[in-house]
Amino acid sequence: MKDNAHPVVNVVMYHYVFDADDNDFNHLKGITTDMFRSQIDILAKEYSFISALDYLDYIEDGKQLPPKACILSFDDGTSDHYRHVFPILQELGIPGYFSIVTSAIQDRQPLFVSLIHNILESFRPQDICQKMNSIISDKYPAHPKLSLDHAYMGYPYDTKERAAIKYQVNYCWNPSITQAIVSDFYSRFVEPLDVFVDKFYLDWDQVLEMEANDMVIANHSHRHSAYSLLSDDEIADDLKKSGEYIRDKITNTRSLRFFTYPYGTKGSFNGSTIDIVKDFKYKIAFSTTRGQNDARVDLLRLKRNSTSDLPS
Repeated sequence: MKDNAHPVVNVVMYHYVFDADDNDFNHLKGITTDMFRSQIDILAKEYSFISALDYLDYIEDGKQLPPKACILSFDDGTSDHYRHVFPILQELGIPGYFSIVTSAIQDRQPLFVSLIHNILESFRPQDICQKMNSIISDKYPAHPKLSLDHAYMGYPYDTKERAAIKYQVNYCWNPSITQAIVSDFYSRFVEPLDVFVDKFYLDWDQVLEMEANDMVIANHSHRHSAYSLLSDDEIADDLKKSGEYIRDKITNTRSLRFFTYPYGTKGSFNGSTIDIVKDFKYKIAFSTTRGQNDARVDLLRLKRNSTSDLPS
């Protein structure tokens, strides 16, 4: 990294952004497009928006950046990013950084993290617990039961019961079994999984259209499992598979220098994970640790601030 007055880079993390009448997303915890525009206006008063590629150019070649820069990032490759975010960014001339999960786009498989978000907005925690434990008893009797009293870390914007459900599903259970249990729940009690996938995730045509219009497409893993739950070999396989899918589709190979950790919390990856990510030639990796990025930042632990922390 060359000395360039050490600009401060604020990366803002978004998940769901929707129009108020978008029934595929408006029941989820996210923000409306009006709120999104308002946040952009607020950020623009203090920061200059840059592309993640501009930041890479600064790191590698000393490209001049504004003293206070902002990157807008969007996780998980959901279709609201194409339907609602992309048009606004195009209109305003702002580049976005979009992290995609390849099993959802390439294999058309739902992510259990997305299914849980939808389940939590459709059922009371007590009903989720009862229904999910019935599935576990029937099919996975040796598997731990879901408990609303389970200890948890994080999830400051959720109730105790919702946080306990999220924590167990995302951080405690074997990801493969979790995928089966949560998928079974959703298909039994909500709707067929193929219906969900088709409306909820981007497809490659949409991804490539976004990339052709100055949006950065980055790797967010193949299955969106917490890497802390996987062996080193499983992490390497996940990175290899997702990287190959993206490399085969996108045109700007410099995007392959970016990675976004699934979940991105301190408990979801560790030093061993970072070593493997580095082995796959990623230069910059995004976490969900709050804060801004200055000259002292670890490029493989880049910090991001949540949209939930911003006024709107």
